[in-house]
Amino acid sequence: MRIFLIRHGEAIKTASDSVLTPKGVQQAKNIALFFDKLSYDVVFTSSLTRSKQTAHELLVRKKELSAVEMGDLNEIYRVLVGGPIKEGTSPDREIKDKSRADALFENLFTFKGKNVLLFTHGNLIRYLIAKTLSVSALSFWERMVISPGSISILDIDKGNVHLKTVNWYGHQKEFLDDFLNGAFNSEEYLS
Repeated sequence: MRIFLIRHGEAIKTASDSVLTPKGVQQAKNIALFFDKLSYDVVFTSSLTRSKQTAHELLVRKKELSAVEMGDLNEIYRVLVGGPIKEGTSPDREIKDKSRADALFENLFTFKGKNVLLFTHGNLIRYLIAKTLSVSALSFWERMVISPGSISILDIDKGNVHLKTVNWYGHQKEFLDDFLNGAFNSEEYLS
């Protein structure tokens, strides 16, 4: 069983939500092209617009599929991966988000024999990778880049989870030079 953790494409904040930029739409199309070559069984997306837009590009190519919207895939509070406290954040958000992310990690083991696509967010991907490695996620804010439009891969076999790939970006050919030259700034793109 393989779990593909797909970060949404580059996004920009609007008055009510965040939406993909033109570059983010192209990143989503590149993700869709990449998955044309692979077999997968189920698609999930967070309920946030930027993730749904990223998944949409895949779904227009695979009309027989639909994405299941799952609030558990929404972004988690950045403090859980060592990010700074954000003024105005609900005092119980950290506890609620940690509980949600831990439950999601355990639920990954229920997809026996299936290849699963999860369209989600950078901090949640960092957290799930830390859980996979059985390490604290608190240093991942600064030490682990999860670029917009990237793919990370977990394999689950006989109840064990293995990290196969982190922040893979080879499918983003027209943006690869920027990626390799470090042009992505974590503050520049929404998690």
